[in-house]
Amino acid sequence: MDIYCVILEGTPSENDEDRYHFKGAFVTCWVRAASPEDARETARGTLEKDGWTIFSEEDLFKADLAAYRDLPESRECYEKALNEGFSAMAYFYHEDGAEERKAEETD
Repeated sequence: MDIYCVILEGTPSENDEDRYHFKGAFVTCWVRAASPEDARETARGTLEKDGWTIFSEEDLFKADLAAYRDLPESRECYEKALNEGFSAMAYFYHEDGAEERKAEETD
């Protein structure tokens, strides 16, 4: 199995107070999967199970640990997916386009 990076755009659950402070989020998901299709299905399914509404898929590619050498948070997410199967980090944005990063612990 490989680690895939799936980037989705959406809004969090109605129960998540971030939903009312932000217009939306780009969620980068690292998924251990046998194929890109399986990774896409797992990423979407995991977020939707947690109440996210997904608007679009922005990107999907096979991730390479070396690409995260100088990005400790992303490297940590990659390693978590390697060990646990899934990890995600959300980048929330406001109406004015300003962004904030927030780690999402999603199992």
